[in-house]
Amino acid sequence: MQSSSTVGSQLPENPTTSQPSNDPQLMHATTVASQLEMYRSIFQNATQNTSTSSINNYKISEKIAEGSHGVVFRGMSMISGTMVALKLIKKLAKEDGVSTNLIHEAGILQQVQHRNMVTFIEVFMENSTLESPANCWLITEYCACDLLDLVMVPNLPISVLHIKSLLQSLLKGVAHLHKRSIMHRDIKKGNLLIDNHGVLRIADFGLAIQVTKLTRTLKTNIGTLVFRAPELLLEDIQYTKKVDIWNVGWVLFSLFTGKPGFSVQTTNQVLTKLTHMCGSITEKTYAGVQNLEKYEGYKKRNSLNWPRMVMVMARRAAFGPDTEEISDENEPSYLPRDQKELGMMGIGLIDQMLTLDPTKRPTAVDVLDSEWFKMEPLPKPSIGDLLGEYKKYHREKKFRAYGEDHKSN
Repeated sequence: MQSSSTVGSQLPENPTTSQPSNDPQLMHATTVASQLEMYRSIFQNATQNTSTSSINNYKISEKIAEGSHGVVFRGMSMISGTMVALKLIKKLAKEDGVSTNLIHEAGILQQVQHRNMVTFIEVFMENSTLESPANCWLITEYCACDLLDLVMVPNLPISVLHIKSLLQSLLKGVAHLHKRSIMHRDIKKGNLLIDNHGVLRIADFGLAIQVTKLTRTLKTNIGTLVFRAPELLLEDIQYTKKVDIWNVGWVLFSLFTGKPGFSVQTTNQVLTKLTHMCGSITEKTYAGVQNLEKYEGYKKRNSLNWPRMVMVMARRAAFGPDTEEISDENEPSYLPRDQKELGMMGIGLIDQMLTLDPTKRPTAVDVLDSEWFKMEPLPKPSIGDLLGEYKKYHREKKFRAYGEDHKSN
């Protein structure tokens, strides 16, 4: 299969900002032509040897996920016998051009081969031509579960070592993306898969983009609302890769505390919750924020004197209250209390990554260089023991369900 290192991921999000002409019709025609050319390149490269590429080469067993960009099935390759994930993108063609989500995802997956990325297998159209495309299938490796499902297992014996190991794997993948000027823009537990060996794999690149010199503005209404960075919430159209670092910080916070995130429905609600956790957004905590259009509205709705509580909230949820704090002594902790000393440096990394000012957030490489990863016990490349607990729980769950059905019959 021929490599495609430049197609698919460099499509400007707002093409009109990088076109020399102000003629709307000309810009629209240029945009569609550009999309079609990228579309042609992707499928010529990705299916260079696809005389045998067909959905008939796969046995589909069950639907495992469904979202706005497509449906994902579990299946098996009839050729190799390996388990695969099959993503069906329906109605590929649109009146205003080719689906950019497919272009981004297929193009980026081809160029980010890495131990901590989901493995791309192939992409092909079903009964389609370039002029009249229909359904498209994107085939990747099948993974045992995602991180969200894993941590939802009751009484999962997760430890600080597990968290350290997961974070290191995630950061290695993010550093690999950022080295190639790629932003994922939707890093969350549901998009982090655990393969059958217990290795973390970053997945779902439908919102990813490779930033180039032509990229002048970026969409801000993107990614999962509750995990959006302040610069996205305040609509900074020239944000950077630091939005991914913010998301990694949220993943780490959730792993330490067991908390999924804010329960919110609007951008303003997120900003208020964020203020209560990370402190007020001011010119002191976020340089240049006064230049963002949405900031004036934020100032009217929120206190500008709210203290930063990230470390306190994370520590207390993870390990319970300190003895000097006035609280219920029996207040539960999410992690073993005897791991507090080991965990506090990791909580310090949460504080760094959830810094309001994106220019002051560390890079993925910076965090990987933290002393925390050099301290015993050293992180492991796999969390196979937790995956074993996940599989055991679901086997027993199926057995109990079978027993209940048998009784009712």
